[in-house]
Amino acid sequence: MQSQYSRHPRPLRFWLSIAFLWSAVWLAWQGRLLYRKILDPLVPVLSRQGWWQREGNFHLLAEPLLAFLLPTLGLYALFAWINGKAFHDLLLPRLQLRREQLLAFLGQLLLVTLALSLLSAWLYPASVMGDALGLLLIHPSNRWLAMGLGIAVAAYFLLWIGMALLRLPRLAKWSVVVLLVVPMALPISAIGHSHPTHATQPNIILIGVDSLRPDHLASFGAPFNVAPNIETFLEGSVVFSDALTTQAHTFPATTSILTGLYPTSSGARGNLFPPSMIKTGHSIAWRFRSAGWRTVYGTDETRFSNIDNLYGFERITGPGIGVSDYLMSFVSDTVLVNLLANTTVGRWLFPHLYGNRAVSNVYRPESFSRRLELTLNDDDARPLFLYVHFCSGHWPYESASLFHKDGFDQMRTGLWADTDSGYLRAIANADTQVGRLLKTLKERGRLQNAIVVLFSDHGEDFGMQKDVIRNDAGEPLQSGLNGHGSSAARAPQVRVLLAWQRYGKTRFAPRSASLPVSLVDIAPTLANLVPLTPNASVHYDGLSLASALAGHAPTEMQNRIRFVESSTIFGTLNAATIDVGGVLEEAGSNFGFRPNGRVEVLPEYIEPQIARRERTAWSRQQVAMLPADPEAAPVLLDRDLHWQLLATGTKQAKLLMADLCKHWEADATTKPRCVKWRATATVSGTAP
Repeated sequence: MQSQYSRHPRPLRFWLSIAFLWSAVWLAWQGRLLYRKILDPLVPVLSRQGWWQREGNFHLLAEPLLAFLLPTLGLYALFAWINGKAFHDLLLPRLQLRREQLLAFLGQLLLVTLALSLLSAWLYPASVMGDALGLLLIHPSNRWLAMGLGIAVAAYFLLWIGMALLRLPRLAKWSVVVLLVVPMALPISAIGHSHPTHATQPNIILIGVDSLRPDHLASFGAPFNVAPNIETFLEGSVVFSDALTTQAHTFPATTSILTGLYPTSSGARGNLFPPSMIKTGHSIAWRFRSAGWRTVYGTDETRFSNIDNLYGFERITGPGIGVSDYLMSFVSDTVLVNLLANTTVGRWLFPHLYGNRAVSNVYRPESFSRRLELTLNDDDARPLFLYVHFCSGHWPYESASLFHKDGFDQMRTGLWADTDSGYLRAIANADTQVGRLLKTLKERGRLQNAIVVLFSDHGEDFGMQKDVIRNDAGEPLQSGLNGHGSSAARAPQVRVLLAWQRYGKTRFAPRSASLPVSLVDIAPTLANLVPLTPNASVHYDGLSLASALAGHAPTEMQNRIRFVESSTIFGTLNAATIDVGGVLEEAGSNFGFRPNGRVEVLPEYIEPQIARRERTAWSRQQVAMLPADPEAAPVLLDRDLHWQLLATGTKQAKLLMADLCKHWEADATTKPRCVKWRATATVSGTAP
């Protein structure tokens, strides 16, 4: 029977059938894990998005899903084919009994699946597979076993490939070698050549680091140095030590940077407000573009910041905007996809995953840096206007390794003892990206004549003890304590980094400047430094810092008032631990997929979002705040972490409140509150 069977072995299609079934079950099991972790809370939100069910709109959801599912299914089909073919060629001829053949093949599938799953868990501990298998890898002996299993599996398939190559004709062998070597060599040769430029006009480089709070830099007094590249840059820069955002969320802050306008003027009152409300044509990028600059915008996170060509950029580099980006952050977490996500192959198969901070479970900072370098790798001789926004510092932060200590936990000392070590790791990642970008620009000759602005769009809040604001009775100020966007009064959220450096013959003298500045000052300063052709239709809320950069102290800035507003305060976001499902349930109804595939705040939620938020006016010594609660009285804060009801403040404090009321007088809910406050102040005889 054995000899007869050996002459008639089971055909390849039998083993492929088993492999395909195994692969399908494996993929379905991962889908189940993913659904329980992430997708379950998403389904009710999608069910309320009725637009995609209408005729003509369904493709906006179906197309990105198919664009992801087809290559994913192809990967798992390839996994099945490789396993079936390797077994058929290597092991099957050496096995006689049908039972041992079947057991051997199932064993092979199990070991290969386990090896790949362990590798995915090892590389990406925040992934679904990391949740399922990560604990197994904590013990060193288990890691050695996993490593041994991986090496054995790799050797098995390399042996199969080697034997297959030996059976090929000589010409075919050399063809395979060329196909394998050339794609790997091309990117290396492209990286190795710089393209010096000699444009007479300066390159304008804007580098944003998301969520970076200055007091976590050694230059601002932190007892650690987690950002050596940024620190080195600051040493040669004019650093403004009292800089504020306009709103502690990326989209409104970025819009303020580009337009030089406060959110009340630009229309960007919060994340994902409709473009129809926003003065996109006011962006400084349009002015540079019309003056001959090549304008490029790059970011690794676009879910809540729809900055695109409407703002004057010729080239946008990043994971893409809209339905595709949202879906990828939820449905992409499978072993084979994760293992390929940060490779060259993954960049072509899954462009919405490669270097995408929104897909935090597999995000690698170097992937976005590589994508950015490919964008900059050209011979365009025009001066460059480049705006890059790095989101590595954004939540969710970088978790500690399961396998070794990196020292970040031990950095938390003194007043910084209760900071978040994951945040420190995240900022370190962003710092590496900043250093790599500056190195790339230098190699390409873009820093020979350049103005570089390094800034953060907002800070980050952990409710640290050193940041607590109390009144005379010891009661803490009721304002958002966690993350960003929930407070307009807390310095950890609204205080930002702003540093300017000029490369070339005319440099700015490095120093620290204590002038009160804002992110709205960047656009008018750039327009003044270049200078750009005057445009009577363009006005700025911000002030030019050109005089300050030259070493002067402009008198008009000494007593300047700056304005900061919070975003809509969702309770699930103002928490030390973010529950994604809870956020989707509370805030998801505010947003909708539009017919063009973009995600925007729905019209019916625009006014409610504008209504309930904090509003603040900042002088150099004090802050006047109108709380989000419409029944709450105005509050006065000083810069020494003390607050009181504004009714007990000085005349100067009441003048500050008057400035606040004037700035937000167009908001329907602000005007009656200011009228009520003025009436109360008049009765007490202290009206300004």
